[in-house]
Amino acid sequence: WLLACFFAGIIATSGFPGDYRTAPAPLRLWLEAYNGLFLGMLGASFYCLCAVFPARSPIDRRLPWLKWVAVVFGLAVAGETNLPDLARPFTTFSRVMGAQAAGQLDSSIVLAFVALGLASLAANYYFPSGPESRRKIRVIFWGTVVGLGPPLIRAALQQYAGFQSPDWLETILNAVLLLIPASFASAVFKQRVLDIPVLLQRGARYV
Repeated sequence: WLLACFFAGIIATSGFPGDYRTAPAPLRLWLEAYNGLFLGMLGASFYCLCAVFPARSPIDRRLPWLKWVAVVFGLAVAGETNLPDLARPFTTFSRVMGAQAAGQLDSSIVLAFVALGLASLAANYYFPSGPESRRKIRVIFWGTVVGLGPPLIRAALQQYAGFQSPDWLETILNAVLLLIPASFASAVFKQRVLDIPVLLQRGARYV
């Protein structure tokens, strides 16, 4: 479920043309709610996933409560969603600071927990609990670092340095993101690091 939430957040990062105004009216509200929830929870879901997979990371063993902090902050960021058809009943930061400062804080929270997730993944790779743990995470680690690292740097430069990436760079970074699901798919179906194939087989039998 953590993996599914993380990928839902990856999908939400691409947004929708014209702030969802080009979507059919009956679907627009649902699209905006999906974007707000899973984009706000992107950092939290990624950190929670990396903190416990394939084993508890050293960060999680020292600071187990950090996962719940991530969830609380993720929901707070999701409540700050500002889209045309979506009401904002759960605004948090913008109640006590300006909208611009709240937007910067929201982005910083997401980036911080994504960085913590990468740190947890690296800790599990370089300091594994056993050889089996490192085998399971090898493909996922490199695929995630190469796929998520450049877009994360781009997002940080945009947020803190005012960098505006050209269209060709955006296209390359979006293509690089495909390495993340590709690495997870390879690890799941070739190395059986999760029980998803077994679940699919059992589900097919029940159907």
